[in-house]
Amino acid sequence: MTSLKEWMDAQWQAPGVKFSGHGVVYLGTDLKTMTKANWKNIKRAIREKYEWPGGYPLFIAMRDGEALSIDAARANWRHICRAYVSGDMRDSWYPAEAMVNWENPDLYCAHTNNRIESAYADD
Repeated sequence: MTSLKEWMDAQWQAPGVKFSGHGVVYLGTDLKTMTKANWKNIKRAIREKYEWPGGYPLFIAMRDGEALSIDAARANWRHICRAYVSGDMRDSWYPAEAMVNWENPDLYCAHTNNRIESAYADD
């Protein structure tokens, strides 16, 4: 099992927002601030576990490169809000973006260690 950060670093060398051939989005280390749109997407993902239309499974990419399942994000919403309001991006609860897990069958939640469902990977 590899962490989300290790997997992303293996995919791309340069930081930034990239799209792979598999349709996976990578938020690199040059993301300095969270926009209101990002925060709105995170709140929406926590309310609704699947992206619509299509019903694609969501997860929260944390600022430190780890993945957090929606269930874990719901259970730890106070920690996420506190990190966001404080603006401390070194806090491990600071979220980066709500994302769809398109094809990574080895993506696990950093908090619960449960597998995060993927949209198209063989289970």
